[in-house]
Amino acid sequence: MAKRKHIGTVILTILVAALLASGISGWLFWQSAQRVIGEAQ
Repeated sequence: MAKRKHIGTVILTILVAALLASGISGWLFWQSAQRVIGEAQ
């Protein structure tokens, strides 16, 4: 039972890490896109 709970914690940690990574990369992409749009105008 304890092992099963540990696996759930690991999955939750991976999900949170993936969410953070996608959020950060998405924000960086948005920043660079805004800069390109600003230079184009």
